[in-house]
Amino acid sequence: MKYILFAVAAVLGIPIMTFSAISFSRLRQLLVAFLILSIMAGSLASINFVSMEHYRGPVRGFEVTFTDLIAIALFFYLIMTKASSIKWFPKLFVTGSIFFLYSLVNVFASPSPLLGQFVLWQLFRAGFLYWCMFNLIYTERSSKEIMDAIWLGFVLLGIFMSLIAFKQKYLDGIYRVPAFFDHSNTIPSYLILILSLLMVWGMASKKLNFIQYLLTMFSSLGILFTIFATGSRGGYAVTAGSVFAVLVISNFRKKRVRAHIQRIILSTGVIVFALIIGGAMVIDTVVDRFLNAPESSAGAREEFNIAAEMMAEDAPIGVGLNLFSQVLTYNESYRSHLVTLANEEHAGVAHHIYLLTAAELGYPGLILFILTLMRILLPIVFRGLHWKYFHHILLLGIAVGMAAFFALGLLEWVFRLTPVLYQFSIVSALGLSLVTLEKEKLLDKHILEEDEDEALEEV
Repeated sequence: MKYILFAVAAVLGIPIMTFSAISFSRLRQLLVAFLILSIMAGSLASINFVSMEHYRGPVRGFEVTFTDLIAIALFFYLIMTKASSIKWFPKLFVTGSIFFLYSLVNVFASPSPLLGQFVLWQLFRAGFLYWCMFNLIYTERSSKEIMDAIWLGFVLLGIFMSLIAFKQKYLDGIYRVPAFFDHSNTIPSYLILILSLLMVWGMASKKLNFIQYLLTMFSSLGILFTIFATGSRGGYAVTAGSVFAVLVISNFRKKRVRAHIQRIILSTGVIVFALIIGGAMVIDTVVDRFLNAPESSAGAREEFNIAAEMMAEDAPIGVGLNLFSQVLTYNESYRSHLVTLANEEHAGVAHHIYLLTAAELGYPGLILFILTLMRILLPIVFRGLHWKYFHHILLLGIAVGMAAFFALGLLEWVFRLTPVLYQFSIVSALGLSLVTLEKEKLLDKHILEEDEDEALEEV
């Protein structure tokens, strides 16, 4: 039945969404917002072809999500209405293509190509989503319409996630809330990408009305609560660091509008107060996680990481994309050091995205992976440090979120999960499209005048 419903959604939904996007600007905004919101549904709004649900690797089939269907509709909208202004080869295209081609060679040289093909399909879809989001912003020149749609999507995402987390923790009595995901540890990586962005958006934007400002801050604080309700110790650390960075960015800007200082001071006070109150609400989880976290958890992580290092040393181009779990399960030479995991019939995944990448793609693959990440982060940081217009503040918020996300990668492998990868694709598209538009002097007047108008004064 699920496949039938999904087929109907594809056959009928894509044309309807495309027509709506072309004909009605308001519906187009809602489609963009709903695309962002739909990512959090994960496997609840997707189907898998050639599914291998028993496998304990990160990707277990040729997945298609509802987010993909919306992206396809928006793609048709772009090529039917914006073909002349599309950036066909957007920023990151070359680096991303090289990484994809290397992964392609790795997969077809591996002993189980099918498992690797699952990831190739996932990477292709993530790249397609990035292309669509980049060009939606690029062709609209970061207009108020497209930026409002993105703002709405992120705000609704934070509100829905926090409501779900509140229900699970206080009504369902769940110790570590997982929301829509299989494990609670996915949530910090998924939400940290937008936490700083939303906070600086609320504090730095003069064009958000008071209701929009309240919704933005409520969503941001809801994200804070959700992350702390997961019981992720790594999530606690990077979230605290992100909030501190946001407060520094917002309170020590080079130029500020005098009337706008009140909102920044108010926001800072609200955030600090909310941290105290929210911390009190989840303090039982926080304290218990630090004092009573099972030693077996740390032992398993260490054993996985040792196995990943051994694979990276043995295989020049890696053991094969998405094959870490299979190799550790069936290759005795990598199981000899296992103690905590010795009785596990099927091995899991290394909780370290960089070691996992090195094990499966070799050190050349790891270098390409890190290069790709830096090709995203560094332009966003350098452009944001101009610190002149509103979008520079947004870029710094994105950069803080990405830095925190990369730090969490030292403890988690969830970058490989579709919702997290898709979230990263959208945030990357937002950041790099703004960088490109400014470089080409095509930014819409709306976003350029946010911080620089007649009322601008040195404070």
